Amino acid sequence: MASSIDRPILRLSRTPLELLLEVAGLSGLLLLVGLVLRSWSSLPERIPHHFNFRGEVDAWGGRWVLILMAALAAAFFAGFKILARFPHLGNYPVPITPENAERQYRNVRSLLAWLRVEVVWLFVILTWTIIQMGMGSSSRLGWWFTPVFLGMVLMTAFIHVVRMFRARLDENI
Repeated sequence: MASSIDRPILRLSRTPLELLLEVAGLSGLLLLVGLVLRSWSSLPERIPHHFNFRGEVDAWGGRWVLILMAALAAAFFAGFKILARFPHLGNYPVPITPENAERQYRNVRSLLAWLRVEVVWLFVILTWTIIQMGMGSSSRLGWWFTPVFLGMVLMTAFIHVVRMFRARLDENI
């Protein structure tokens, strides 16, 4: 198997879908920061920090966790964006050849673009819920949150891995 050093380095333009996902992710980040700034002064000193699998609060602490959540969302967004700029350095389960490199690189960039949006909006939902709970408007996250989020991320990964294997040979992915 060829190392990542032997792989073609391609400069790929962004697709319209990648641009749309970029806007969705950045919109989520702006909303997240806006939620934190808007609610900061009205929140009590102690707010929920952690939820169990059933969506019930199992840890409380200072409201600084909201700043941490916004910073983590921004870090994931930036990290996935940086990774997408260097698709030739990725760890692929299929050989990367000059013939399939563009398809494989576009597929992994699509995966990272979707994950950016999903992770940012996860943090938006969590932040919104924590704020609502801190203000007494809600009492739990909901049992559905963890399975739905995990299912979404796993389905996104599964679809892109299937496409990766299909793109080894198929010219029309």
